[in-house]
Amino acid sequence: MGQFCRTSCRLYFTELNFVSSATRGPLAGYKIIEIAGIGPGPFAAMMLSDMGAEVVRVERVQAVRDSASSNWDVMQRGRKNVAIDLKHADGVEALLQLVDRADALIEGFRPGVMERLGVGPDICLERNKKTCVWSNDWLGAIRTICKRCWARH
Repeated sequence: MGQFCRTSCRLYFTELNFVSSATRGPLAGYKIIEIAGIGPGPFAAMMLSDMGAEVVRVERVQAVRDSASSNWDVMQRGRKNVAIDLKHADGVEALLQLVDRADALIEGFRPGVMERLGVGPDICLERNKKTCVWSNDWLGAIRTICKRCWARH
Protein backbone atom coordinates (compact mmCIF):
# COMPACT_ATOMS: atom_id res chain seq x y z
CA MET A 1 0.00 0.00 0.00
CA GLY A 2 1.18 3.49 -0.65
CA GLN A 3 2.81 2.65 -3.97
CA PHE A 4 2.46 5.48 -6.41
CA CYS A 5 2.15 4.11 -9.93
CA ARG A 6 2.60 6.10 -13.12
CA THR A 7 -1.08 5.92 -14.12
CA SER A 8 -2.36 7.21 -10.79
CA CYS A 9 0.28 9.93 -10.93
CA ARG A 10 -1.21 11.19 -14.18
CA LEU A 11 -4.72 10.77 -12.86
CA TYR A 12 -4.03 12.95 -9.84
CA PHE A 13 -2.17 15.48 -11.93
CA THR A 14 -4.91 15.89 -14.54
CA GLU A 15 -7.47 16.39 -11.77
CA LEU A 16 -5.34 19.14 -10.25
CA ASN A 17 -5.20 21.69 -13.00
CA PHE A 18 -5.11 25.05 -11.29
CA VAL A 19 -8.60 26.25 -12.13
CA SER A 20 -9.28 29.27 -10.01
CA SER A 21 -12.32 28.71 -7.86
CA ALA A 22 -11.50 31.70 -5.71
CA THR A 23 -12.48 34.79 -7.63
CA ARG A 24 -12.49 37.20 -4.72
CA GLY A 25 -9.89 38.52 -2.39
CA PRO A 26 -6.52 40.18 -2.73
CA LEU A 27 -4.76 36.87 -3.55
CA ALA A 28 -7.16 35.70 -6.28
CA GLY A 29 -5.13 34.13 -9.06
CA TYR A 30 -2.20 33.03 -6.87
CA LYS A 31 -1.46 29.30 -6.79
CA ILE A 32 -0.03 27.81 -3.59
CA ILE A 33 1.14 24.26 -2.87
CA GLU A 34 1.08 23.14 0.76
CA ILE A 35 2.98 20.04 1.79
CA ALA A 36 0.84 18.64 4.61
CA GLY A 37 2.24 18.99 8.09
CA ILE A 38 1.46 20.52 11.45
CA GLY A 39 2.18 23.89 12.96
CA PRO A 40 2.18 27.20 11.15
CA GLY A 41 2.19 25.76 7.59
CA PRO A 42 -1.45 24.60 7.50
CA PHE A 43 -2.56 27.78 9.27
CA ALA A 44 -0.72 29.94 6.73
CA ALA A 45 -2.26 27.95 3.87
CA MET A 46 -5.72 28.39 5.39
CA MET A 47 -5.21 32.15 5.65
CA LEU A 48 -3.96 32.38 2.06
CA SER A 49 -6.96 30.38 0.90
CA ASP A 50 -9.30 32.64 2.85
CA MET A 51 -7.80 35.62 1.02
CA GLY A 52 -8.53 34.11 -2.40
CA ALA A 53 -5.43 32.08 -3.27
CA GLU A 54 -5.92 28.64 -4.76
CA VAL A 55 -4.24 26.18 -2.39
CA VAL A 56 -3.52 22.52 -3.15
CA ARG A 57 -2.64 20.43 -0.09
CA VAL A 58 -0.28 17.52 -0.85
CA GLU A 59 -0.77 14.71 1.66
CA ARG A 60 0.55 11.22 2.17
CA VAL A 61 -1.42 8.62 0.23
CA GLN A 62 -2.97 7.22 3.42
CA ALA A 63 -3.98 10.63 4.79
CA VAL A 64 -6.33 12.11 2.16
CA ARG A 65 -9.79 12.72 3.59
CA ASP A 66 -13.09 13.50 1.99
CA SER A 67 -14.58 16.84 3.01
CA ALA A 68 -17.82 15.02 3.89
CA SER A 69 -16.13 12.77 6.47
CA SER A 70 -17.02 13.23 10.11
CA ASN A 71 -13.46 14.04 11.19
CA TRP A 72 -12.93 16.86 8.71
CA ASP A 73 -10.53 19.51 10.01
CA VAL A 74 -11.77 23.11 9.74
CA MET A 75 -8.18 24.26 9.16
CA GLN A 76 -8.28 22.48 5.79
CA ARG A 77 -11.12 24.57 4.44
CA GLY A 78 -10.92 26.05 0.98
CA ARG A 79 -8.25 23.65 -0.30
CA LYS A 80 -8.01 20.79 -2.71
CA ASN A 81 -6.39 17.61 -1.38
CA VAL A 82 -4.18 15.33 -3.40
CA ALA A 83 -2.33 12.18 -2.39
CA ILE A 84 1.26 12.02 -3.59
CA ASP A 85 3.87 9.57 -2.34
CA LEU A 86 7.04 11.67 -2.27
CA LYS A 87 9.20 8.63 -1.56
CA HIS A 88 8.72 7.43 -5.15
CA ALA A 89 10.10 9.08 -8.29
CA ASP A 90 6.68 9.36 -9.95
CA GLY A 91 5.31 11.19 -6.91
CA VAL A 92 8.26 13.60 -6.86
CA GLU A 93 7.76 14.32 -10.56
CA ALA A 94 4.03 14.94 -9.99
CA LEU A 95 4.85 17.47 -7.27
CA LEU A 96 7.46 19.17 -9.45
CA GLN A 97 4.89 19.47 -12.25
CA LEU A 98 2.62 21.30 -9.80
CA VAL A 99 5.57 23.52 -8.78
CA ASP A 100 6.02 24.44 -12.45
CA ARG A 101 2.74 26.39 -12.28
CA ALA A 102 2.74 27.51 -8.64
CA ASP A 103 3.55 30.88 -7.10
CA ALA A 104 4.57 29.45 -3.71
CA LEU A 105 5.28 26.22 -1.86
CA ILE A 106 4.74 25.85 1.89
CA GLU A 107 6.47 23.06 3.83
CA GLY A 108 7.28 22.38 7.46
CA PHE A 109 9.60 19.38 7.53
CA ARG A 110 12.80 19.17 9.55
CA PRO A 111 15.90 20.63 7.87
CA GLY A 112 17.09 18.53 4.94
CA VAL A 113 13.96 16.42 4.47
CA MET A 114 12.73 18.19 1.32
CA GLU A 115 16.22 17.99 -0.19
CA ARG A 116 16.41 14.27 0.64
CA LEU A 117 13.05 13.72 -1.07
CA GLY A 118 14.30 15.52 -4.19
CA VAL A 119 12.07 18.60 -3.95
CA GLY A 120 14.27 21.04 -2.05
CA PRO A 121 14.18 24.81 -2.60
CA ASP A 122 17.01 24.75 -5.14
CA ILE A 123 15.25 22.17 -7.30
CA CYS A 124 11.92 24.01 -7.09
CA LEU A 125 13.55 27.32 -8.00
CA GLU A 126 15.36 25.66 -10.90
CA ARG A 127 12.02 24.42 -12.25
CA ASN A 128 10.12 27.68 -11.67
CA LYS A 129 12.06 30.89 -11.02
CA LYS A 130 9.01 32.77 -9.70
CA THR A 131 8.15 30.23 -6.97
CA CYS A 132 8.69 31.26 -3.35
CA VAL A 133 9.45 28.41 -0.96
CA TRP A 134 8.28 28.97 2.62
CA SER A 135 9.92 26.65 5.10
CA ASN A 136 9.63 26.32 8.87
CA ASP A 137 12.49 24.18 10.09
CA TRP A 138 11.05 23.64 13.61
CA LEU A 139 14.14 25.07 15.22
CA GLY A 140 12.56 28.47 15.60
CA ALA A 141 13.57 29.74 12.18
CA ILE A 142 11.15 30.45 9.38
CA ARG A 143 12.76 31.06 6.05
CA THR A 144 11.36 32.24 2.77
CA ILE A 145 13.47 31.51 -0.26
CA CYS A 146 12.75 33.05 -3.62
CA LYS A 147 14.70 34.79 -6.33
CA ARG A 148 12.68 38.00 -5.83
CA CYS A 149 13.41 38.64 -2.18
CA TRP A 150 15.80 36.08 -0.63
CA ALA A 151 14.46 36.83 2.82
CA ARG A 152 15.29 34.84 5.94
CA HIS A 153 13.32 35.39 9.12
